[in-house]
Amino acid sequence: MNLVFYSLCDCLEISPAEAVIKPNSSKEFTIELTPEGYSYISRHFLVNINSQRSYIKVFANLPPPPLESLSNGCPECRIKELEIEDENKAKEILNSWIISDIYYSPGCKTCEDFLQSDFKREISFIKHNILEPVELGLLETKLKELDIELREFPILIYNNNVLQGSHVNLTEFSELTESNYSGKEQNTYKSTENYLKPIPIIIAGLLDGINPCAFTTLLFLISTLFYIGRGKKEILQIGIVFSITIFLTYYLVGLGLLNIVRTANFFPIIGKIIKYILTTTLIMLSILSFFDAYKIKTGKTRDIKLQLPLKIKKRLHSVIRENTREKSLILGTVTIGIMVTVFELSCTGQVYLPIIAYIIKIEGSISSYLYLTIYNLGFITPLLLVFIGIYKGITNQNLTLRFQNKLFLIKILLGLFFTSMLFFI
Repeated sequence: MNLVFYSLCDCLEISPAEAVIKPNSSKEFTIELTPEGYSYISRHFLVNINSQRSYIKVFANLPPPPLESLSNGCPECRIKELEIEDENKAKEILNSWIISDIYYSPGCKTCEDFLQSDFKREISFIKHNILEPVELGLLETKLKELDIELREFPILIYNNNVLQGSHVNLTEFSELTESNYSGKEQNTYKSTENYLKPIPIIIAGLLDGINPCAFTTLLFLISTLFYIGRGKKEILQIGIVFSITIFLTYYLVGLGLLNIVRTANFFPIIGKIIKYILTTTLIMLSILSFFDAYKIKTGKTRDIKLQLPLKIKKRLHSVIRENTREKSLILGTVTIGIMVTVFELSCTGQVYLPIIAYIIKIEGSISSYLYLTIYNLGFITPLLLVFIGIYKGITNQNLTLRFQNKLFLIKILLGLFFTSMLFFI
């Protein structure tokens, strides 16, 4: 049996305020009453027994108090006590009583700040320590039933609605529990919000796909294929295999990063360290992107900072030369795709990691795996368009020239992206 108690008056307390009583067992509760000068007193507890709400009336006969200690007691308590004597009013109070589960780790600053908030209604929080395996197991089962992924602690569950991490705050909790909030408006808002959430992911994927690190390697691959005599149709086939390989490899890398960052966020201190590092990195990348744009504008493209190291460039070129001459066209292309993805991570990961942090923050009704798929589809879209363009007749020289002409704009867009992500993570 699950029990939750809530006192309508500060002069009456029960400890523990919530408990689980197993079959054929008992539990002791301590009631503490501050009489405030009364010789006779009655007070109510709201009680939730296995989700069935009711109330319990406590009577106390006290010895006559000294004359000088007599007072009017607690006026607010008197009003509430009179209200609950009325059956309809009692039901209204019981129905408005908020009972919420909160899962946290001891020392969680977010939890402490939230639980000390100034709540305006009758509220009881059932606290669960996630360092206890049983509590963590129950939470995972509950979230699985709700089809919601466990992303970040603390986690608050109220009426099958879930808030996680920084979303556990007074503002969002109040919106969640506000009784006069229109369900239709709320659903419309959430629906609109869900449509908007993937937009930064799509934009980031497309930007990463035209990232100079990735694009210059692509141009080298195409020029190599032309050099060894591959036809347009063959290049298109290679492009499709190359893009699919990039998608799958990059997706698996993202999956690993997603699980690492999500697991780290279970521990508040590690989560804060990651956020600090990510914030610092984004600031640096923003500055360097705009610096690169300035260098490009002044004709000093060779001086840009955000590019692949020369050693990695040479290694990639070597991989492309060796594998484009393989007898098995598909096997060689797959090898190139995997190697290019791995070697370019130091550059493309600049965009990927902030997006991973963003996905973890927004995941909920839409799976993080779907968001990851959206990002990687965006990433390979420019690659596919390039290979289709080559098939349609665009020359490699023309493609290179177009890319060089747009390099300034690409750097500006990357700088704006890194800056905007500071507000999203």
